[in-house]
Amino acid sequence: MKKFLSLILALSFLLTFAACSKEEAKEETIEEGAISGVANPMTEISSIEELSEIVNGALTRIEGATNEKYFTYAVEPIMAEYQFDFEGFSCRLRFSKADITQDISGVYVDDGTAFEGATDEDHYITNDDCKLHRWFTSDGQYILIVDDEEDAMSFETFEKISNTFQSLEPLTGEDA
Repeated sequence: MKKFLSLILALSFLLTFAACSKEEAKEETIEEGAISGVANPMTEISSIEELSEIVNGALTRIEGATNEKYFTYAVEPIMAEYQFDFEGFSCRLRFSKADITQDISGVYVDDGTAFEGATDEDHYITNDDCKLHRWFTSDGQYILIVDDEEDAMSFETFEKISNTFQSLEPLTGEDA
C-alpha cells in the first residue's frame, strides 16, 4: 500500500511540474535566407541624393543604369553603396571617409582584402571574379566593383563607368 501511495504521489508531482512548466510554442517567422541573430549592417536609402547627403560625399547615378539601390553600412566611418546593373553587369560603387589604410572593397583575395597594403591613390585590380578601381578625392575613398566572372566587360567600358564617378566635383565649403 505504501508503494502504491508513493507511486501516486510521485505521479502527481510529475504532472504538476509538467503542467506548470509547459509554455505555448511561440511562432517565429524567419525570412528565407535570413541569418538569425546577426544584425544587418545595411540600411536601404530612397535616393542617390539622400545617400550623398547622409555620407557627405559626391555621388551620382550612372546614365543607362538599371535595378538601382542605395545603402548605408553601419560601420565607422559610415559607408555608402550604390548598386546598379550596367550593360548586363552587376556593379557597386562604395564611398567612405576612410583613409588609404582602410580597404572598403569587401573583396577578399589570397590572404587579405583586394587593396590591403596598396598605397597608391588610384589603383585598378582585375581578378577572376571582378574588376575593381579605387581612387581618392578630398571627399574620401571611392571603390567601383563590377562582378565579371566571365571577364566579358571590356576595360574601356569599365573605365567609362569609373570616369563618370571620377569626374564628380568634390563637395567643398559648406557641403564638406
